[in-house]
Amino acid sequence: MAHRSAFPCPRQQICRHVSSAWLNAEALTPTANQTNFLLLSLASRYFSRSHACTGMLNHIKFIESLQLAPTHPSFPHPSLIHALMAHVALHVPPDIFSGEERYWGKHSHLESAADYHASRAKLGIDEAVATGVKILQQAQATILLCFYSYSSGRFLEAWMYTALATRICSPLGLNRIRPLPAMLETDDGPRTRIKSGLLRETDDSDELYERTVTFWMAYCADRFACASTGWATSLDDDDISSLLPSPGPALPSTSEEILASPLFPKNPSFFVSHPPHLVQVLQLYIKANILLGRVCNYRHRAPAPLGTKIVLESSNQEIRNSPSFKRIDSDIEAFQLSIPREYKDILEIANSDSRLCLISALPYTSLILLHEQLCTSEEGDVSMAKCLKAARGILKAIYTLWSSSFDIGLLAPFINFSWSCAGRTLIRHMAMKEAKGDFSESTQVRADVGLLIAAMTAFKTPLGDSTAAVLQALLEHPEDALPEGTTGTHQSFNPDRGSLYQAGSHMLPKWGTTTTMTANSAESTSGTATLTALTPSGSSSGGGNASGESPNLWP
Repeated sequence: MAHRSAFPCPRQQICRHVSSAWLNAEALTPTANQTNFLLLSLASRYFSRSHACTGMLNHIKFIESLQLAPTHPSFPHPSLIHALMAHVALHVPPDIFSGEERYWGKHSHLESAADYHASRAKLGIDEAVATGVKILQQAQATILLCFYSYSSGRFLEAWMYTALATRICSPLGLNRIRPLPAMLETDDGPRTRIKSGLLRETDDSDELYERTVTFWMAYCADRFACASTGWATSLDDDDISSLLPSPGPALPSTSEEILASPLFPKNPSFFVSHPPHLVQVLQLYIKANILLGRVCNYRHRAPAPLGTKIVLESSNQEIRNSPSFKRIDSDIEAFQLSIPREYKDILEIANSDSRLCLISALPYTSLILLHEQLCTSEEGDVSMAKCLKAARGILKAIYTLWSSSFDIGLLAPFINFSWSCAGRTLIRHMAMKEAKGDFSESTQVRADVGLLIAAMTAFKTPLGDSTAAVLQALLEHPEDALPEGTTGTHQSFNPDRGSLYQAGSHMLPKWGTTTTMTANSAESTSGTATLTALTPSGSSSGGGNASGESPNLWP
């Protein structure tokens, strides 16, 4: 089980194994001038640093397969290698490309190395899916492209790729992985296990682990895209019966063990049962994402004002008193309280896995998403109080990290969305106070939101810059964040319409224009909220978005 450690592959091991295979891979090498050193550097960074997809690829099997001839059936598909390189190239400093003759940008000087590899990966995925070649690797390549697109601030593209990833996983049976013997004892006697997908069945724990991690990474990408855009998820929880990946070789062997497993999402104790031999960083991270996904789906299916469901019969029941709302609200609180203490000290854990920051941030984010559309300006409003408490919990972690030497840019990219949720909640709180003539907290709130914006820009990706731009615009017009019906305002904040629902999720003005952000639009004007000081990260010399304009949030 060595491949399950966070950073298992030293640079020397990669260099020893992959040099001849990569240099001889015509499908991989863009030009004869792309050096062995560059390829090895990117691969080394993928396996030696924590990122959103850590653990998805079996590093030993992957490295061994690179020793084979490119024509060998077990050699990795070019789409997977290109997707891996695009994922890494987006986050490396430009100097890693210094001394390299440009093999990217042949058709456009705006194309970066990351863009080049992403485009090659897309072509490879399309061809492989059409012919049915190495479909599991196509799922993995697509997942890598999901996070590449998300970090690039291309939310429409990311949302489409998450749908493709889950669609590939489903016929493979990854959403219904059953680690059971061929004959399953049930109340009605023995039952033959039915083949659930295109992949051959296996009892090999390493293969099961890779398949399971692949599926749940697709799931996480899908929930991130849904939360960030406000659009529907592509795979329902009711269609999932796979357990979370197990950190050890022991797997449930009976239906009773599966139903009682803390790794089974339908276990009633799923969000509060975290035995350390089964539930560690990856498992807590996935559990937090499942909670986020349930909130997103609930919002879509709830009646107004929380969702868009058409209710044919009138009901006087306040939605916060409904059993379904109470259940998900209590699940969020229970999960927060049950997180093991060793995963709560953010300074101690931040460097070990970039996803750890989301274990605490996602429950806060879920709480804000669940309650923010129910907030009012009334004193003692329960939803506003919960949102404000959650926002301050997210803010506290940023202050802790900011006071240390930790590199903010190493955190998982979705943390930007959590920061945006906290930021707009704080701005709403300030706007409510100011609408009543109370400016006592305005200075502090503006300083807090300024820190959130600084953290986003420190992320050094188009995602961070674009999210910061939308939050900055809202800070300059805090009245846009007020709940509907607030006295003395000319705007009403409706999160289901316009750009302020999810920071950067619906519409974003082009870079270099002067804009006015309203609750329903992002219109180019000659007025306020100038964003010309903001520029996308990356350069034409290497990774990142080098387009010189807004990341492609929306066309």
